[in-house]
Amino acid sequence: MESTASRSHQMKAVTLTSFSGPEAIAIADVDPPSIGPNDVLVNVEAAAIGPWDLKIINGAFAAITRHIPFPQVLGWDFAGTVASVGANVTHFAEGDPVLGYSPQLFTGVGAFAEQVAAAASFVASRPLELSPSQAATVPVCGLTAQKLIDTAEVQRGDRVLILGAAGAVGGFATQLALDANAHVSGTASTADLDVLRARGIQAIDRITDLETLEEEPFDLVIDLVGAHASQAAIPLIRANGRLISAVPDNVPHATKDDVEISAIGVNPNPTALARLSAAATRGAIPLPKVGAEVALDQARDAFIALARGELSGKVLLLP
Repeated sequence: MESTASRSHQMKAVTLTSFSGPEAIAIADVDPPSIGPNDVLVNVEAAAIGPWDLKIINGAFAAITRHIPFPQVLGWDFAGTVASVGANVTHFAEGDPVLGYSPQLFTGVGAFAEQVAAAASFVASRPLELSPSQAATVPVCGLTAQKLIDTAEVQRGDRVLILGAAGAVGGFATQLALDANAHVSGTASTADLDVLRARGIQAIDRITDLETLEEEPFDLVIDLVGAHASQAAIPLIRANGRLISAVPDNVPHATKDDVEISAIGVNPNPTALARLSAAATRGAIPLPKVGAEVALDQARDAFIALARGELSGKVLLLP
């Protein structure tokens, strides 16, 4: 049934009062979200902070969110249990464990709250073998990696270089490329090179090795970092090869006429989300490292610590 929750009660949420960084974050009492006929209302048990959230609070996407009044409820990735469903939703029921994401940048409905509403197409069933904190690390990062591999149409034998392979999206993209029987190389910081070697790929130091790399040209570069590294990778791509970026606000400039450069964003894909989470339960795909779990009301401190580089790995907010 469609939610008829009373507006007489409110919920705790992480809100942004202006595009001025972590200091503009406040914990506030807000009305719980309403749902439409195609939506799901979820009791949030864990929500993951992504690098895009840090960009959002600093106004990097202000042109997109200008239609959303302040205070804005933050957050994309979540895991929890279904509280209620819209009239047209037949494949979820109250109490079902789920994971998903809410495209807060476009809708203004954020996941850093006690409840979140999302279209059912943005949600998938959560395997019970995954804790809420583990599951909340999957949606945006996993689906971004899936979109990159699908867009590139990675084939057996392709030589693929992943910039930022040790990160959350990188872990998913690496395994998906290996599953396609590609020859995979990846860049990472010196401290994370052993992580890449353990995954069975060639590990390249992002600082010292990329610009001096002497390798057979790559068919595809997957860019998860932007900036200097992606620009430095373009000469390493074969004629008629491709660079696909998941950093749409920092796509490199073409320095070779015969290299195609494009960017992608995440799209809802509940089938892929269910498949990725199921693979994670089998250990067939690496989950992002969880760096910290903090209470929802400590979100501002967590954002400050992330901005200062004092936390690494995924930070989970627990309502």
